[in-house]
Amino acid sequence: MRTSQEAFVKAKKRKKRMPAEQQAETAAPAELEAVEAPIEVSDSAEQLSPEEKKLRTRAVLKTLGIALGAILATLLTIYLAGCILFALCFYPRTNLGALDVSWMTRGRATAALQGAASSYQVKAEGKGLSVDFSGKDVGLDLDAAKSVRNARANISVWEWPAQVFEKRDLSASLDYTYDEAGVSKIVQDQVQAFNKSAVQPTNATILFNKAARTFQVKSEQVGTALDQGSVEKTIGTAISALKPVAEITDRDLLQPTIPVKDKRLAVARTDANALIKTDLTLKMKDSVVATLGPVEIAPWVKLGSDLKVSFDDAAYSAWIEQVVAACNTVKSERTYTRADGKVITVSGGSYGWEIDSDAFRASIRKSMAAGQTGVFAMPVTQEGSGFEGIGKRDWGKRYCDVDLTEQYARFYDDTGACVWESPIVSGRPSLKTPSGVYKVNRWMSSPATLVGDPLPGQTEPAYRTKVSYWMPFVGGSVGLHDATWQSSFGGDRWRTGHGSHGCVNLPLSKARELYALIKVGDVVVSHY
Repeated sequence: MRTSQEAFVKAKKRKKRMPAEQQAETAAPAELEAVEAPIEVSDSAEQLSPEEKKLRTRAVLKTLGIALGAILATLLTIYLAGCILFALCFYPRTNLGALDVSWMTRGRATAALQGAASSYQVKAEGKGLSVDFSGKDVGLDLDAAKSVRNARANISVWEWPAQVFEKRDLSASLDYTYDEAGVSKIVQDQVQAFNKSAVQPTNATILFNKAARTFQVKSEQVGTALDQGSVEKTIGTAISALKPVAEITDRDLLQPTIPVKDKRLAVARTDANALIKTDLTLKMKDSVVATLGPVEIAPWVKLGSDLKVSFDDAAYSAWIEQVVAACNTVKSERTYTRADGKVITVSGGSYGWEIDSDAFRASIRKSMAAGQTGVFAMPVTQEGSGFEGIGKRDWGKRYCDVDLTEQYARFYDDTGACVWESPIVSGRPSLKTPSGVYKVNRWMSSPATLVGDPLPGQTEPAYRTKVSYWMPFVGGSVGLHDATWQSSFGGDRWRTGHGSHGCVNLPLSKARELYALIKVGDVVVSHY
């Protein structure tokens, strides 16, 4: 036993003297396993017991509670202070009308409001209008104290944290009255004077577009005229808030009563376009005398106050009469250029075109109802031999020209060539040959006896004269014929006592030649 204990002691001493490396190498297997086991590391140098942890947590919570209590006490103090402050003063960013009462006490706000009312002036201006009023002019009466009480009644001091940063207008709290009738009278006079030179509003409507040849809807236009009622309201709004300026804007202009979106206008446009489908070219012979299309018909289409389309029969009838009058050439004035270049104007006579106005009216109305297009031949009761246009020559190339100024006659054939001519002697100054456009009538004969009307107070004919060639153009009393009793022709013989009773005297040979050329129905133009 001693030997074993000594050996153990010696071995332990040797182990203490050995380096750490050697000790590790020579360590027993059990010791090696102990070294390799995981080592637990504590979060703190000191391990706390559950009781110590509980005590520490209680200490932290107590500290937080004290801090939170202090914060709440501070907030409560601030809240209560705000309640006291805003019980005495208005919130910031607060207006009573045009008056800023921010931070004002009731007394200050009352005094400021009373002062603002006593010196109140308002200017209504804009859109060309400028009107000045004073509080006295409009009979302004403001109860400042009551207005402030009303305003304060609308403020909740307990909610000041939520309301202190809001902007508020308490103009509705103002307790006031003013002379609305007086303001209305002033505004009425000003607006009426202004509107005399202003552009009035126009309603949306349908208008004819000449370029497009159709009716289109035109939008409404506001104009520059003012609406008296709206201006009064704008001024009243400014007075109610003690504002120094009542701004007149577009909303105060007179507004059209019919907007472009009114569905009745679309219907009216369709109905109007249905009335202007006709497109006719009116002709006599090959000459255009008138046109009847959308441009001519559009003025006869009317839009009523109920936005329904109607047809202006009076305007249509006036157009019918105008065309008939222009195309009726009997006795009308015509201007033409003779083959030799002389420009002649003549009127009167029995020859020409006469329009059948009743048939014309009925035919045109029927054509319009059917929306017809194309050429329309004018219906006539009397037709001429030619037509070059309204106010122009309405006979053909074939005719006899009797120039009473030149005392010379010419006959033109179907080609317009002068195939006969002769000097003449026309009616004496007291019995002038009538001027105008006529035609050789059915009493043309060879020979003939000319019988003059009885002179005043007598029953017997003024004369009975036999002629070889009789070519009448004014009934059976005036015509071209031979006059063997004339010693010469032309010149001023008609003025110097050798004139006829109205007929056109010709040399016998010339009368014979003309009689062989001219026919019943040929035109005779007698002119100066």
